[in-house]
Amino acid sequence: MKEWYLKRQHTKAINGRKQQLSWMLRKQKELPQKIAEEIKKLLVGTEKLLNNPETTASNLKALQEKLDGAVTKTYREWKQNIVWQTFDELWLVIVLALIVKFFFLGSFRVPSGSMMDTILIGDNLFVLMNRYGLTIPFRDRQFVSWGTPDRGDIITFTEPTKDRKALVKRVIGLPGDKVFVSGTTLRINGKEATRVKKGEVSYTDSQGNAVETVQYREKNIDGKEYNVLFKKGVTDNNRLLFEQKYCRYCGIEFTVPEGHFFAMGDNRDNSYDSRFWGFIPRNFLQGTPLFVWFSIQFGDSIIDVEDFRPLRIGHIIK
Repeated sequence: MKEWYLKRQHTKAINGRKQQLSWMLRKQKELPQKIAEEIKKLLVGTEKLLNNPETTASNLKALQEKLDGAVTKTYREWKQNIVWQTFDELWLVIVLALIVKFFFLGSFRVPSGSMMDTILIGDNLFVLMNRYGLTIPFRDRQFVSWGTPDRGDIITFTEPTKDRKALVKRVIGLPGDKVFVSGTTLRINGKEATRVKKGEVSYTDSQGNAVETVQYREKNIDGKEYNVLFKKGVTDNNRLLFEQKYCRYCGIEFTVPEGHFFAMGDNRDNSYDSRFWGFIPRNFLQGTPLFVWFSIQFGDSIIDVEDFRPLRIGHIIK
């Protein structure tokens, strides 16, 4: 048992040195021909000894000491720092991963219930980042733009406030649209969105409170349909009083400026959106969510799981 353990330990150390010597051969352009030949022979001898079933732990120990000396003394001029060596091997993978993340397929975790029940609290979404243009990494706006969302599309974007949060909402008004929002009424260019009641939906919000809502199937003026929620028990008068106090774009007809969009959450009584902070500039768009890749809602901490939803994995957002 001791022999087997020692052989395993020595083999592990030897493989690490082999990796360093192999790296020298592949990457060090200034490596002299004579040194390169010596290293090749050393590696061949090492392979033979490792592959020989009769090799003992003492043989491997001697080989390890030989390789240690070769790397740290004889060839130290061409020895690479292990951190840099690892980066040198992985830099292309890292760069490609960053390109994919920022320009093609980003990830977005939803912390609130503003898009219930289309998007749930704790949904992790894959977002198509180049749907409407390209955003400079670690910046909040696009530097190249193309394409525009349609009414009813779900978008991710940078909140046009000092907080600059990444948000996800549904496009309600396009540039030039005349919009009127008040209570449960939504009117675009003089045409009112229609709704059919579907039932009731209850959920636990991000503060752990139980919320009761009524679900409707809304159809916008282009015929696109999606679910929206209104809080159960809230009267039109309650909504009117709230709007008069807090809602900047409620109870008046306004025109969406050119180069801007008006967006709202599907959970209409629980969404901080364009009704409150205004219009989304075109270059603040980020992308459009594709599907859920993971979904879990936590309570007060990450060990307090409120709801784990494996069946949400692969759910397409629309």
